[in-house]
Amino acid sequence: MHEEYQEKGVTYIRINKTKARVKYNEGKTIYLIQDMMRLPNAWKKPCPIHKDGLSSIGREFDDHVKDFQYYNCDSQRGHGIKYFIKQEEL
Repeated sequence: MHEEYQEKGVTYIRINKTKARVKYNEGKTIYLIQDMMRLPNAWKKPCPIHKDGLSSIGREFDDHVKDFQYYNCDSQRGHGIKYFIKQEEL
C-alpha cells in the first residue's frame, strides 16, 4: 500500500484509515481522495480535513469521511477513500 506523491516540494504519504483517525485526533491534517483517482491529478485535488478548523468544531473523523464519501465517491472515481498525510507530520 506504499503510495506517495509530491506537490510543490511537499511529500504526501498514504496511510490507512485507522492511522488517519489517530492523526486526525492529534490535530494533524488528513487529505482524502477517491480510490480510483491518480495523484497528482489535474482534475481533482485531495480534500484536507483537520480537527481544529472552524467548520470542524465538534465534528468527528468519521463524520468527515461519510460526508466526503457521499458527495465525492461514485462508480467512475471509486467508492473507497485513500488517506494521505504530509511526511513531516507522520
